[in-house]
Amino acid sequence: MSQLLFALASGLFLAGACISFSGLARTRTRQLVAAAAGESLVGQALDEAGGMDRLGGLLVESRPGRTALIDHVVRGRARLVVVETKNWTGTLECGRGDQPWRQTRRSGEVRVHRSPILQAKRQARVLSEFTGVPVASLVVMAGRTVPADGSYPKGVVIPSDLPHVLPVLMHGAHKSGSAEAGALVSAWEKLVVIDSAPGAERKASRHAERTAARYGKREWVGWTAMAIATAAVATLSVLR
Repeated sequence: MSQLLFALASGLFLAGACISFSGLARTRTRQLVAAAAGESLVGQALDEAGGMDRLGGLLVESRPGRTALIDHVVRGRARLVVVETKNWTGTLECGRGDQPWRQTRRSGEVRVHRSPILQAKRQARVLSEFTGVPVASLVVMAGRTVPADGSYPKGVVIPSDLPHVLPVLMHGAHKSGSAEAGALVSAWEKLVVIDSAPGAERKASRHAERTAARYGKREWVGWTAMAIATAAVATLSVLR
């Protein structure tokens, strides 16, 4: 009887683990594909807005261990602007401050995300540390999302808003401050060097994959706990 219980428990665990891990891999792949599609859409919107220099997919390291993968950065007369893209769908409950955001898809699936506003602000800080010039941040919702309370928080727009909102951040007054023209030119040259460096795109892709993998940590921890519990049950069964 104890051997039967052990075999049954082990079989259930292995089957569940295989289903979970394969589902996790598919989820990560979908995340990367959706992110790439969203960045392409926003890049097109930026090009259509015109009158700006922009770079995309930059992996910036301001100091060892402090990195940021930036979807888009544009240069204005007063500062640089980081544009973070989210290609989500469904209804969004936008948390305030450092509170997470809750996404409910049409299927009923619920996902919880860290605040994209905080993410974009962190990227702006890293970029400012690296370039030495002021950097503002903006979040663009590229997917078909609906804010639960009827409007997005300040600092979040949709692609069609870019021609109106972005010039203000690029050229107007902002709490991040303004830079001299020469400093902006030097900062932009540093970013162009990163963008054109051999293997830059590959490094950025690997960084994106590692970031996406972090979302599965809790699930991996859950299955590890289940493995320990299964082993404990099996051991008790054998001892009995």
